[in-house]
Amino acid sequence: MNGAGAPAPTFIKAVEYWVPNADRSVLEFGSGLYGPGSRMALISKAMCLGRGTGLPGLAWLQNAPVFLPDLGKGSGFLRGDSAVKVGINRGLALPCATPGRSQFVLALLSALGTPIARRLEIWRPDFDHTALILSTGFCETQGLLDGVGTRVGKGQGSVGRCWLTGLPVTSTRPASEPGDVGGLPHVSALAVLPVLTVLTEGRFVAAVALYF
Repeated sequence: MNGAGAPAPTFIKAVEYWVPNADRSVLEFGSGLYGPGSRMALISKAMCLGRGTGLPGLAWLQNAPVFLPDLGKGSGFLRGDSAVKVGINRGLALPCATPGRSQFVLALLSALGTPIARRLEIWRPDFDHTALILSTGFCETQGLLDGVGTRVGKGQGSVGRCWLTGLPVTSTRPASEPGDVGGLPHVSALAVLPVLTVLTEGRFVAAVALYF
């Protein structure tokens, strides 16, 4: 029980990875970790996802991170009804390259009370590879971000350093990030900013910034 006498919020999150089958025609369920009482594990084990099908299939098709802020009906998430029943409402899928030709997909699913991160950004190179552009942004307090299209140069801020080195970066000063991001009041209250690198065949595809 919490201080107000109400039950503590239930931990509702899920982590799963999907693996291409032998002929790379579909993704098969590899493994997953789910909250207590979730039926999604049983449903997921019985599924195969083609390219562009479901959240993992979208990331596999686009070879890029995909974020869905609402996994209910109409989102393209095939297990939407089951997700809503257990309280899961957001999803992030990341393609994960290997030294061979296989490419796994990691999916992170979360609920309103236990979000993936307090703020999430996906940055991708522009056509000329002269800057990173914010292609997707979502904040748990503000919703979809207005700053889509913001540009960051190579080596500029945590995201730019991630692009420069090709390696993940962690910052404990999100408020020092360049442009409009660091100056936002709610960003200054955040403590940690890990930036994940998405690579394919050694080529930088995207950076995913998670604010906690």
